[in-house]
Amino acid sequence: MEELNYDDILINPKKAEEILLQEYGIKGIASPLPGEYDMNFKICIDTKDSYILKISRPGVEIEELDFQQKLLQHLTQNKNDLLAPEPISNLSSCLIANIFDDFGRQRYVRLLSWIPGRMYHQVNPQRDSLRLSLGLSCGKLTKTLEGFDHANAHRIFEWDLAASLWTCSHLDLFNEDEQRILHYFQHRFKQSQVAYKHLRKSVIHNDANDHNLIVSSDLKNPEVLASIDYGDA
Repeated sequence: MEELNYDDILINPKKAEEILLQEYGIKGIASPLPGEYDMNFKICIDTKDSYILKISRPGVEIEELDFQQKLLQHLTQNKNDLLAPEPISNLSSCLIANIFDDFGRQRYVRLLSWIPGRMYHQVNPQRDSLRLSLGLSCGKLTKTLEGFDHANAHRIFEWDLAASLWTCSHLDLFNEDEQRILHYFQHRFKQSQVAYKHLRKSVIHNDANDHNLIVSSDLKNPEVLASIDYGDA
């Protein structure tokens, strides 16, 4: 893929609003949100409903996005008392819209329902009851994903813990004390491979960090409501 100028791949809020209206027939106000791979915008409309608009960077493989959309669709159809972003079709009944930016580059667009709340990292203090709700939420999510599959779920992926032994080739990046710690766990994982290969496998979220967890606004007894960002599933 050609080298891209960072400024050339950005989408400003006004352009995002135009894309939203064109593809989804929704008129709203776009506010930029952080994103590692996508241009993300919170969309606010007059009815007080909100959405998140995700515009891909150039060069993204549509199979990656299809995996995420199908996964969210599965969660929507098999809620199991689970809250998750719901994928919304465009005016052509597609879960992934195809557009070209001002530089003629193909971009993919997705619209998801907005889940109100605050991020896990914003909660203070983080008591045991919150951690318990995190475990329950992750367990429920994993249980609901049983039976779901997609070709892209079987890709070679560095953040797949099951394939983490690639790290053995990079021990020289660490000092001796760190190497001893790493080698201990790498060795244990190597010894577990025979048993591990016989365990049941399924798709998991794989990125339940404190920036991907939505927590309720209750200040006394906050609970984890949902996991977002399924790009590392």
